[in-house]
Order: sequence, then structure tokens, then C-alpha cells
Amino acid sequence: MPNFIHGHHLEKSFPPFEKEGGFPVERETKIKYIGSRDDFVAQMQAVKAELVEKTRMIDDLRFAAGENFKSGKKAIVAMEAFFGPDGEPETHTVVSALTLLGFNVNESADELELVSPSNMDNATVRIRNDGGTWIFTAKRRLEKLDENGYIEEKPEVEVELKDPALLRHFFENELGLELDSHRQKLRTSYRLKTGQLVELNESPAFETHNVPFWLEIEGRDLPDIEAAAKLLGFDRNHFFKGSDKKFLMKTGGLSEAETKNLLF
Repeated sequence: MPNFIHGHHLEKSFPPFEKEGGFPVERETKIKYIGSRDDFVAQMQAVKAELVEKTRMIDDLRFAAGENFKSGKKAIVAMEAFFGPDGEPETHTVVSALTLLGFNVNESADELELVSPSNMDNATVRIRNDGGTWIFTAKRRLEKLDENGYIEEKPEVEVELKDPALLRHFFENELGLELDSHRQKLRTSYRLKTGQLVELNESPAFETHNVPFWLEIEGRDLPDIEAAAKLLGFDRNHFFKGSDKKFLMKTGGLSEAETKNLLF
């Protein structure tokens, strides 16, 4: 049986106060950053933030339902053929992640049933190389956001991969997903003394479309994120709630097609 992932979830920035369907909920916002990477580093040093990870390449492969997307019994057969009928502890992590993507899972009955490809419209299926570490991510945007709609709230599962090529093969050849986009960005990560994660991102579209740098602030809730933003000289009027794709389209005027392949 394939053994392609480590048998543990990645540690999140901080424990969530609540879960959605048993999954940790990521809460974050984006802020357009007018300044250089050196300006950002100096600002982080001024507030005595801890460097979590220095500037590195983030390389994302995102997948979507294709024409051959399997459902019902076909999905069950595909999973059993690939993972085996009994599974292993680490493969259960992937199975649990798939519940965020439109699957109903009854592990006691060894059943996996896909509801509909359209259920993946608000979901992210991603294989990421983060500075040399491969990570599988499944997340879904919640319909119910914070009461004012200033931040995104997304239940998610992340697990470190041993063999990303094998998982991609399973997605494309067994479930009928297809590569939807391939985007890279440069990221520098700091943690504030109060625990919030602050990351500066740069897209290749910085050069081609004048897309600005952007911050991502991840916190426990809206007040927690607002407190971090205030420390850095921002308020909720600067918040951008949306995906990287939407940020690229909004700030750089890229078409949706132009966001599909952005590489350095």
C-alpha cells in the first residue's frame, strides 16, 4: 500500500477556539502593503516580532473537478484500489480531508461517496512546496463569515507529504481532478509577541502587472486580527477578504486566465 504522507497533521499557528465539522478553522485577512521587503523586515524588528521562516519560494498546484470526476461507487472503488480496503492511519488523514471537498465519509462502513463536483466551488485542493517541504491542503470557505465580513474563515486540513507525485497521480487518475492553476510567490513569515502570524507575499505579477506586496494576518478571531493590524499601522478599512486569485485580479487587473500560471 502507498505510504506517501507523514501520519500527523501540521501544527497550526494557534489552537482554534472552535471547529467546523471537526476541523480547525483558519481565520485571516489580506492587506495591500506599499513598501519593500526590507521595509517589512524593519517593521517586524521594530515591534520585536519573531522570525518564523525567512523569505522562501511557495509553489502551489491547485486542483479542480474535471470532466472525468468520479462520484458514488466509482469514487469508492478508486479509493479502495489506491489505499486498500482497510487503509492506514496516515491515509485516513487524506480521507478526512476529502470531506471538505464534497465527500461523505462513513469509515465504519468503509464508504466514500462524492456528492457533487459543484460542492468543490468554494474548496481548495492544493499540493504546495513551501521552501522544500511538500504539503497537502484541503480547505473550504465558510458561508457564515464574521458578522461584518472582514475576514475569511476556512476549515482546513494540512498534512506533510512524502511523495507529492503519488498524491497528484491519485487526484488526476483515480478521482478525476485536473490541475487548475500553478502559482508561485515569495513569502516571509513572522509571529508577533501576541501570537498572530504576519506574512509578506510577493507575486511574479509584481513585475508584469504591478501587483503590490500583500500581508496575510492570521489570528484567533476578528479582534485578534485587528489588534495585529493596528500594531502595524492598519485598520479594518485596509482588509481584503478573498483568495490570492481575487487579490491579483483586483489589484493588478489580471484576468482569471492570467492568474492560472504565475511563475518566477
